[in-house]
Amino acid sequence: MVTDNGPTRLPYFNETCAAMPSRRSKDEVAALIAGAHACARAGNLHTGVYNVEMKYTSQGPRLIEINARLGGFYLTNWAQRVFGVNLIRCVLQVACGIRPIIKDVMPKPTKYCVGLQLYNSQHGKGLRPLVPKNEQLITAEERLEQNRMRMLDHEGVVIWIPMAAGLKDEPMEWEGAYANVGCSGASHEEAAAKLLSVVRCLHLDQGAELKTDYYINGLGIKVEKKPIIPVVPFNA
Repeated sequence: MVTDNGPTRLPYFNETCAAMPSRRSKDEVAALIAGAHACARAGNLHTGVYNVEMKYTSQGPRLIEINARLGGFYLTNWAQRVFGVNLIRCVLQVACGIRPIIKDVMPKPTKYCVGLQLYNSQHGKGLRPLVPKNEQLITAEERLEQNRMRMLDHEGVVIWIPMAAGLKDEPMEWEGAYANVGCSGASHEEAAAKLLSVVRCLHLDQGAELKTDYYINGLGIKVEKKPIIPVVPFNA
């Protein structure tokens, strides 16, 4: 399973947005998979589930890094939605000496996902009226009531993947993402259009130097600027 990443946040190369499945050609995807497999074997990683980051250059795939673990953030959630593959179950099966059974080596997608990494320094102004200060201090029921993004996820409007209990003021040098908000659709363009609608209607780009459009365009996805789904902003 190959995921495309958009332009990073300079100068620290923080992840900004992603799309699954990859928009690259079948030959390029096959080359990335073959390259990742060869790199893992060269590192003596023969059994397990690994996350390999590569850059596709004019000379073909080039290795960035290998993580001897599952891919983080939204990847396990998206893999289940897009390809119907439960990566966590695969990891558990491998740990128990059971060979995971996946129907196809390169499964066909049933839907498409596009998502945006949210950072306090970039999206905090728009997020603060929508999310609680610290979710660790409230119950699961209160999280659903007080976190408007969780409510939109519950209603099937967005895919909300939290990564922190609350928004924190941190130097950009080591700032981590607060969450990932994504949308799914019948195509990359539909998913991206839905995501842009959410971002604009909830004013998540307030104060951001580079808007979500820039990162979506960096994925090679072209969408109309007009929102295609109604999203009503919530009062604080």
